Amino acid sequence: MVLYGVLFSAVLGSAARAGSTAYPYPGGDHWIRQIDEDGKLIELNDRSLWVVSSPETEALAPWIPASEVTLQPANPDDSDEYHLINVDTHQSIEAHYVGQCSNADAPPGINP
Repeated sequence: MVLYGVLFSAVLGSAARAGSTAYPYPGGDHWIRQIDEDGKLIELNDRSLWVVSSPETEALAPWIPASEVTLQPANPDDSDEYHLINVDTHQSIEAHYVGQCSNADAPPGINP
């Protein structure tokens, strides 16, 4: 998990420098690939990376890898802010899209 934390840190740093980016695939047909141990970062099945808004990290407790999610834009003025909605629990959290994880970024044993 430490390697993954380093990966997320590198991606977050580059995303912050690049400015906001709209997520190209909102809607359904997504599932959680991984959640970091702090509950602040999520990777979806399409290798997209998301930062959970600070007050909502505790709400992620019942969310687990393989949970199906739907993505909806949260704010028309902020192109990288989305509602991630857990299809099973109907719980919604806000998160910011920070970019894509490439194959080269994947830790050993994790295939995109």
